[in-house]
Amino acid sequence: MDLLHEQKALAELDVELPKGVLLHGPAGTGKTLLAQAFADQAGLPIIVVSASDLLHPKPLPRPVLDERRMSTAAQLASTSDGQSVRYCDIVTLRQQPETANGTVLVPLEDETGGVQAIGWKRLRLQQSKELLGSRLLAVYGTWQREGDVKNLIAGRLENLTPLLGDWPRRRRVGISVSGVSHVA
Repeated sequence: MDLLHEQKALAELDVELPKGVLLHGPAGTGKTLLAQAFADQAGLPIIVVSASDLLHPKPLPRPVLDERRMSTAAQLASTSDGQSVRYCDIVTLRQQPETANGTVLVPLEDETGGVQAIGWKRLRLQQSKELLGSRLLAVYGTWQREGDVKNLIAGRLENLTPLLGDWPRRRRVGISVSGVSHVA
């Protein structure tokens, strides 16, 4: 960590420090804790921004979702293993790892926290239109919980994108720290 403050040593090594670090992963895996520990050790400032901070500048249509009995991430956190649940959120990412044999991972994050939805290959094939075409995705399935690991195993998907109205498909996000700005 001391090397981070030694500009001369860094120059000799021809090393340029990054402007920032982006940590990505499911909720509860220690990303924030790791970033805080690193920043504390290095004596550097830290800014923590979650996907919900970037993607939920206006609230989800929660009253409509409540009418449809959609749980929030906070409500699911205390749900027992094997329970049938409903969850809905804005899709930010779809992952199909090469080693997952056709399984699709859809990390979702509402205004109360994150949920990892898992769609097995059969669901991906049967509901590819909903899976790939939804910005607001309802997931009906079974809550899986083993210790601290929690997943929503999708049984059925529903495209609720029309509930977003004219909400933009993409938005530019700007972050400014001590005079250094970045727009993504």
